[in-house]
Amino acid sequence: DDGHCKRAYEFVHVLSVSGLHISLVAAAGFLVVRWLLARSETVLLGVDVERIAAVVSLVPVAAYSALAGLGVATLRSALMVAAAAVATLAGRRADVLRTLGLAALLLALVYPGTPLEISFQLSFVSVLAIVLGMRRCGLHAPSGWRERVRAGLLVSPVALLGTAPLTAFHFHQVSLAGVIAN
Repeated sequence: DDGHCKRAYEFVHVLSVSGLHISLVAAAGFLVVRWLLARSETVLLGVDVERIAAVVSLVPVAAYSALAGLGVATLRSALMVAAAAVATLAGRRADVLRTLGLAALLLALVYPGTPLEISFQLSFVSVLAIVLGMRRCGLHAPSGWRERVRAGLLVSPVALLGTAPLTAFHFHQVSLAGVIAN
């Protein structure tokens, strides 16, 4: 039954590992490694702690991604974190749109049929919609608590607007419940 498949997909999507999860693992790994390295004055004077922490933080990201099953959203997030770590190594700031494009390109090259899958499309389009939507609203780098609250409240509706054409096409419906659930 088609309705059963839609409900099953929505349930699995709720349980999927997202960029938030991968980002939290990367941030925790980075902070722990930086803290450990900063405990030694010799290390602080001899190496760039930020760069080492960025590279070492990829270890828990890879482990967590593997444990999570390496789904499209997980791989997208892990690749974006890896690109950000490479940017840090190069002494540059990562650009989210470039890392998103790189992740899409790499996934498409390694798994050629993946861009035709709804999971790929929803994962990449939702991130693209969030980034562009937040920039449009002037919230790409919220600084105060009010801006952060406003950005937090806008993320879900912006993602819904970006993914609505895909969900309407593939599932013949657009669910507004995600705005509240997310």
